[in-house]
Amino acid sequence: MISTNSISNGVLVVNIDEDELHSDENFAIECLKLITKHSLYYMVLNVDKFKTVQKDDILKLEKLIKLLSVNNIKSMVCGIDLNSILVLLHFVENFNFNSTLDVQRAVDEIKNKN
Repeated sequence: MISTNSISNGVLVVNIDEDELHSDENFAIECLKLITKHSLYYMVLNVDKFKTVQKDDILKLEKLIKLLSVNNIKSMVCGIDLNSILVLLHFVENFNFNSTLDVQRAVDEIKNKN
């Protein structure tokens, strides 16, 4: 896995590598293995290193989040810059995941979500 990760307050934070998200067919499985290895139930997916978050990125993230959800893992995306959000609002009707602007807010909020 190229993407870096850390654990903060019982939450696995994965700083997603943009190329890895699209090129590694097993990326979602690797994320699931990683969270299982650490016996955690919360994951924050940080995309702040992406040049621009695009519709394809959103679709990949939604698939990953669905896999995590099926495995009883709560997740949240963070780091989508405001310019990307404004552009995406024209191309994506809605996002099927929770998101925040930064990692710390995501870590603080994820355990409080239903």
